[in-house]
Amino acid sequence: MKWGASLAVAAAALSLASVEATCPEDYINIGDEYRDVCIFIHRPKDKWHAMRASCQDMGLDLATLTGNLHTKVIQYINNHAAEDLKGETFWIGGTDEVLDGNWKWIHDKSEIPLGTPHWYPCNRKQEPDGGTNQNYLCLPHPKFYFQSCDGDDKHMGICQLFPDSL
Repeated sequence: MKWGASLAVAAAALSLASVEATCPEDYINIGDEYRDVCIFIHRPKDKWHAMRASCQDMGLDLATLTGNLHTKVIQYINNHAAEDLKGETFWIGGTDEVLDGNWKWIHDKSEIPLGTPHWYPCNRKQEPDGGTNQNYLCLPHPKFYFQSCDGDDKHMGICQLFPDSL
């Protein structure tokens, strides 16, 4: 029985190592056993459009955090990231700049569902609540819920390597 447990642990470690090795150096794999999702924390702060351009210059785009990927980013920031990242706000790849209130992911133009569990429920009013002044998606500390932000604010970015950009 011990041998079987040891084999299972070794197989899991090998599987984890192979998943970790699929992202380029300095990238973080927030995927699972079925797919790799490689992100890069872009530290120099910038405005939303400039941050997107910086991601694109590296062959990436601002991150699309659908499903449990949002939770995995929060877990990474809270549990594994350097202390200086925990108090930051991050740009991600959502906007409603084309039509106010119609939030889309920029990479594939898919709809971003509103409400919980992703959007911040603040002051008895659910995000997004910025109207035409806040058209860009960010993850503000300390909870890192989705929030509509002013694109002229300067934040760090979470860039993502998409399979179609390889």
